[in-house]
Amino acid sequence: MLYKNLNIVNLTPHTINLMVNGEDIAFPSEGNLRVNNGAGKPIPNVQGLPLFGPDVPGNPSLELPAQKNDTIYIVSGVVGPILKEMGRTDVFVPGTGPADEAIRENGQIKAVTRFKRP
Repeated sequence: MLYKNLNIVNLTPHTINLMVNGEDIAFPSEGNLRVNNGAGKPIPNVQGLPLFGPDVPGNPSLELPAQKNDTIYIVSGVVGPILKEMGRTDVFVPGTGPADEAIRENGQIKAVTRFKRP
C-alpha cells in the first residue's frame, strides 16, 4: 500500500490498523512471512532442554525482495528480529507493547500507533 510516497507491505497474516493523528489507516495483509514450520534445528546444550530454533539463514519462507529506498515491510514480532539479524534494515514490527500505546478494545488490539524496528 502506498502511503505518502512510501510503499508499506504488510507481511503479517492479518490487516494492521495504524492510528496517525486521529486517522485510522488499514494495511491489508499481502502475505504471511513466517518462520519455517519445520522442527527447526536443535540449540545445543541448554541445560539439557529440548530447545529448537528456526532454520535460518537461508530459510526459504523468509526471503524478501532486494531492499529499496521507498519500501518497508511490516512483519510479526517473531519474524522481525530474525530478518534484522540477517541484515535487513527495511523491516518493522507493529508496536504492541505497553510503551507503544496500542489502542485496545475488549482486551484486543484495535490499532497500533507506531511501527518500530525489531
